[in-house]
Amino acid sequence: MPPPWILSSPRAKHLPSEPAEIPVTDELGIAKGGVRLPPVAVPIVRHISANAEAPKATPLEPAELTRCYGMPDNYRRKVVEVVDRLIQDRFLPESARAKYVADAEKVNW
Repeated sequence: MPPPWILSSPRAKHLPSEPAEIPVTDELGIAKGGVRLPPVAVPIVRHISANAEAPKATPLEPAELTRCYGMPDNYRRKVVEVVDRLIQDRFLPESARAKYVADAEKVNW
């Protein structure tokens, strides 16, 4: 049985007898499960797929960002919390902190 974040009912065209595993997505089109890096754990974009194409990242509107995080400082604080947890759990090296924090500092709405 596949993990709960995988849908296995569709079939791949070139292998019709084999199930294709398609990740279950959240309301922003981000696959559930696995290690969620800061852009996924604290999203500022929605991933939209049209006509079975690769999903395209569309920035969230300022009202959506306010509803999710309140103020930009809250967003930045959440990014730091996620980065700290990932470093502590050894999913990220300490050297990755500066890039994620700097990227979060650039976000404003």
